[in-house]
Amino acid sequence: ISPGIFTASNWAKGIGSHVRGTVFVLNVLTMHSQESIDQLNYLHSSGVNLTHLELGNEFYFHAYEWRFANSSVYMQHLVPIITHARKLYPSVRIAVVARGLPTPNRPRQDVWDSAIKPYQHLFDAVTQHDYSCDHQQISNLTFQHQLGYVMAYSQAMVQTLASRFQEEFPGKAIWQTEFNWGINSPPFPGNAEKQGALHAAFHLSRILAVHEVDNWEVLFFQQLAKKNTSPGFGSTEVPKFPNEPSKVTVDADGQVFAHLSHIALADGALWHRPTLVGTPQFPVPVLNLTVPCLQAGVFTNNNQQTNTLHLVIMNRCGNLTVQLDTSDVIVPPLRVVSHVYSVTDVGGFVSFPMDPGLFPWAGPLKPTTVTRYNVTDSTLLVEVPGENFSFLEITHM
Repeated sequence: ISPGIFTASNWAKGIGSHVRGTVFVLNVLTMHSQESIDQLNYLHSSGVNLTHLELGNEFYFHAYEWRFANSSVYMQHLVPIITHARKLYPSVRIAVVARGLPTPNRPRQDVWDSAIKPYQHLFDAVTQHDYSCDHQQISNLTFQHQLGYVMAYSQAMVQTLASRFQEEFPGKAIWQTEFNWGINSPPFPGNAEKQGALHAAFHLSRILAVHEVDNWEVLFFQQLAKKNTSPGFGSTEVPKFPNEPSKVTVDADGQVFAHLSHIALADGALWHRPTLVGTPQFPVPVLNLTVPCLQAGVFTNNNQQTNTLHLVIMNRCGNLTVQLDTSDVIVPPLRVVSHVYSVTDVGGFVSFPMDPGLFPWAGPLKPTTVTRYNVTDSTLLVEVPGENFSFLEITHM
């Protein structure tokens, strides 16, 4: 991008005018306090609708010790910056860098959070990054267990972070502004490459899991896009010259993310956690947790009784049957369309344009089965194959 094109003013007049708000990461590492304050003034004068302010990036690592000897020094540096931010943007949500995970034999990381506690009156949220687990941690498991483990890990990690942060910072929101599978690890088990369905399931689980935590406020995965000449986990590959949309390609991860975003945002959608009775458990030994074999979410529009709902369901174990009561959100008779996707689908990349509103939607993943049937009462029996995820569209007839 040419210098002078991506400015705060251009953002506010362009894409920024169509979004609900802006998350901005302020440079508090190489800038002095007054320089950071000047940057906030620039954002404000440019008309940026700043709703979320993130103050830093992974400062708990030793690489940043030269700047912030410990988290107390970091927080003291932030005091005048936070004070000024709240004058300019009284309702802005402010997050500071926290670790959230126990890190034995890494004393800087392990004590980082405790020294932030005296400053809790200054901020609204803690922000954290997570790139785990990796293939080395599961290489001794059977292939089927490896698949289930990748599908289960995100939910277990969310539960771990939520519990830890609730204990350390009660009442504060949680932001995770970067997450992905272990970036430096080998590929996924078997042929489940990073552009395939298993990677998509890893992210899908994280999205569903954070909906179950009331104070989880922000979730960004790293990275949405990358140039097609560079390595990494980008779910969208862009050409050397970004003004060539016909050459942009999207993988399975981007496909699932786009469709889930579409159904979650349509008509002011509401999310519901369905009750899944008698679900067996799946072990996640790295985190010393078990999670249910099934993970699911239901999205409806904001009417009391909707005409259409979308059910997303994942199964980390063998074949299971789910009983689902929909009487509180949709009335029978019902028309059900189910698309099942195997996590062993290696995916690939497809070119734009791609319409995420289509059901089924265009993309590299193809459903293993498509089932259509009618239901005359509000109790659904859904067959969920093992190591798969399904999208169901349920419509009142």
